[in-house]
Amino acid sequence: MQSSLRTPYDRVVMAVPVTIPYVRYSIESAQWWIGRALKSLVENTGIKPRDIDGFCVSSFTAGLDSGIGLAQHFGLCVRWVDTIPLGGASAIAALRRAVELDPRNINFASALALTYVAVRHFSDALVIADHILTVDPTNASGIGIKTFNLLAMGDLEAAEAMVANPHTDVEARGYYAMIKRRYAEVVDILGKGLNDKSDQEKARLFLDIGLAQQRAGNVAAARTAYQQAAQEFQRELGKAAPDAGPAAELHSNLGVAYAGLSDAASAVAEGQKGMVMQPSSEDPFEGPGREAAMAKIYALLGDADHAIPILKRLVQTSAPTEIVPALLRLDPIWDSIRNDPRFQELVAEKKP
Repeated sequence: MQSSLRTPYDRVVMAVPVTIPYVRYSIESAQWWIGRALKSLVENTGIKPRDIDGFCVSSFTAGLDSGIGLAQHFGLCVRWVDTIPLGGASAIAALRRAVELDPRNINFASALALTYVAVRHFSDALVIADHILTVDPTNASGIGIKTFNLLAMGDLEAAEAMVANPHTDVEARGYYAMIKRRYAEVVDILGKGLNDKSDQEKARLFLDIGLAQQRAGNVAAARTAYQQAAQEFQRELGKAAPDAGPAAELHSNLGVAYAGLSDAASAVAEGQKGMVMQPSSEDPFEGPGREAAMAKIYALLGDADHAIPILKRLVQTSAPTEIVPALLRLDPIWDSIRNDPRFQELVAEKKP
């Protein structure tokens, strides 16, 4: 510890999540796996072990080695340490504790809300989104999280009231207009928002503009938008580390752009590349997003036989994707396979 006067945690965000591939049976101890995760975290962030300032452990099999003991064993000098032996619920428990300790920290609250989204606890995520908006009524993240959860629960009326908020992000407003099938409005909203976005964000907006134009029957305009999206994603891929998570997402999105252009071979190849680079078996948080993109690719190509099995699996998977029955019923991207009986069964409202 170089100084007794430590830097505060203000404006610190979680930026490099690390996932170690799941192994059902292992001869290694829980302590070994924790050490491997720390090693991967250090390698991916570029920091040194001495820079680690906080350490939290969740394990049913670490025995008497608490967070304090393991911190000492790994040679860490931390000012915050915790042990939360709650298995899969540990992330939510830790984030809830963080929000309780620092209720005005919107980064903590946003992380908790998104974790609830990932495990499909939409009503709990709404509560946290309301907390964020109590702290800051103009917070675009809180507005976006609340809007998404209302849509995922099928409450379009309440979602429309949120979208009317002048602080709502352009993507949330465009998405709401899309599911209401106001395609000219989608093009207008997203077109005006292009100037304020990064290149990768622009590419995603071009994807939605392409879909809106396509569904409106404007073939030439749709092709132009999808071509612009493809060009932006290709440009970003040229700058990205080839084996990193961001590159996997770029390949998936490039595949969606190619599908919009009816280039089936290139679309499927890019989508599969994204899935291979970031498989759900190794990254259960981001991996399902690559599968969701693959389902969109097949849907845009009108290939229900390949799209629906993916959707059927993702509907039952805890992950931060849009693959939930209410959104499947609403989103026009699924229109090409919507009349398939298997899709109709998938999105049918379940009676209690």
